[in-house]
This record gives sequence, structure tokens and C-alpha cells, in this order.
Amino acid sequence: ATMISAGFVGWAMAAIGDMQKTIAKRAQGGSGLVTSGLFHWFRHPNYTGEVLLWLASAITGLACLVTNPTKVGLVWGAASVLGGAGITWVLAQATTALEKRQRDKYGGLAEYEAWVQRSWKGVSLPS
Repeated sequence: ATMISAGFVGWAMAAIGDMQKTIAKRAQGGSGLVTSGLFHWFRHPNYTGEVLLWLASAITGLACLVTNPTKVGLVWGAASVLGGAGITWVLAQATTALEKRQRDKYGGLAEYEAWVQRSWKGVSLPS
């Protein structure tokens, strides 16, 4: 039940982050920095939410493997872990690239620098 809840929280975080970004960008005329809502604490809440969702799925798959150590359990456990690792890698690459684009575009602006200091960028690759 805990991992199902964590997965739901991740899904909701990603969906709400996407919605908040769309609304804010529309209000700003299509560009600008979004630092309100979930973006106040997470620079990329949509990516962070997806990572949480997939991490919950991978942990659930491992739990199935531990409780059902059969070929079927191994297949589902391996698929969950590999899927979670794969999507986390893709999202870490996306986060790293978006961090660079934002730094290039907004770096030096007081609002951006304050946002970077107070928010978590999420899972990323070394830059």
C-alpha cells in the first residue's frame, strides 16, 4: 500500500507540475521562469514526480520477487527494476539539459538565483 501511495503521489506531482507550468507559461505569454506552486520547492516537479512513480514501481517489483521467487516473479521484478532505472536515466539526462538551458537563459537574475538556492533540482547527471 505504501508503494502504491508513493506511485500515486509521484503521478499527481508530475501531472500537477505540468498543469502549473502550462498555466504559468500561458499567463506569461509563453516564456518566463516558473517559480510558484510545486516549482517553489522542485525545479522540475514533473520529472521528480515521474522518478518517484517509477521508483515505487521498481520497489514493488522487487517486493514481488522477494515474496514470489519464481520465474514469473523474476521476470516482473527485473522488468520493474530495469524500467525504473531506464526512465530515471532518461529523466536525469532531461533534468541536466534543462538545468543548463535555464542557467544560460536566466543565470544572474535575482529571481532565478533565489529559486535555485531554495529548490531541489531532482535527479540529474554530473554537469
